Amino acid sequence: MTDQAPLVALIFLCATGLALANGMSDMSGVIGSLCASRALCAKRARLLAIFGITVGLWAGSDAVSRTLAVDLVRLEGWPSGAAVLIWLSALAGCLTWVSLARRWGIPTSSTHALVGALSGATLMGTGDWGRVNWGVQAFLVDHQLGGILKVFLALVVSPLLGSALGFMIFRLLARCLRQATARINEALRRLEVAMVLLQSVSYGCNDAHTVLGVFAGVGICLGPLQRTWLVNWPARMTVSLGLAAGVMLGSTAIMRTMGRGLYLVRPAEALAGQAAAALAVFGAAGLGAPVSSSQITSSALIGAGGAWRPHHVRWRRVRDVLLTWVVTFPSAAVLGGLFEAILLTGVG
Repeated sequence: MTDQAPLVALIFLCATGLALANGMSDMSGVIGSLCASRALCAKRARLLAIFGITVGLWAGSDAVSRTLAVDLVRLEGWPSGAAVLIWLSALAGCLTWVSLARRWGIPTSSTHALVGALSGATLMGTGDWGRVNWGVQAFLVDHQLGGILKVFLALVVSPLLGSALGFMIFRLLARCLRQATARINEALRRLEVAMVLLQSVSYGCNDAHTVLGVFAGVGICLGPLQRTWLVNWPARMTVSLGLAAGVMLGSTAIMRTMGRGLYLVRPAEALAGQAAAALAVFGAAGLGAPVSSSQITSSALIGAGGAWRPHHVRWRRVRDVLLTWVVTFPSAAVLGGLFEAILLTGVG
């Protein structure tokens, strides 16, 4: 442990940065519709999100963190220092891409970016395609879903599921409220608060456990003693504090994108989108599939908006968000490989 102590300290620092970026980007997207519909002010919405995330982080299953730690790359037998270096490069590549996307004000997936950066760093660090568990052969031969293929399908299917659920929930809600007056909006806003709390808990069960998976993966590289220590309370406290700080410093640009950039969100559409997103994220967490709350939330809001006023949806902005989803994995993979090359050169 002593020889790798500086690297482990850097891992903690970068993982805290990832949790911070997660809170700033993903949770800004989650509470954006809540603020746009005027259910809560930004400060109270952030405090509500922090409470929900903390509950999900400490009470949720470890299925998602286990997927990230052991199912994506195979670093068994690789020198521990070199393996930790790969994780460090992956974090650096992920943080760089998320920072660029946040500057552009476009919701992106830190989970998606981390998986891409980890794949690129592993390829560059080991020079062996077999060290990345692509999951294709297992699916074709044994019909088992795992590795990069499992995560990739979850990241693709979950926004589609969120959009479909948003569409159906809003249509159902509109039918139930077709005789209601404008005063119903106050009741809908109160329901929004409860739904965003549930959505925040689902975020803590999935996205937050993705960051815990980094600690678990590093612990596996260092041995059983360090593995036990890393995934217990020090890692959870680090992630909790990082996420809380990220939520409080959340990106107003992403909040505007989610609340007004796609279309002008009203209480009924916000409630339908939030309910759909919570259901989709909880389902993915139960399957141990890391997904992006920001992607699911944006797609659920698009589904809800398209169910009522498709001509009011700013489809050009939707296209920009979809393009970001497509380019995230390869861009993060290139950045992860680049950082690994730089670190290898420095170590050499």
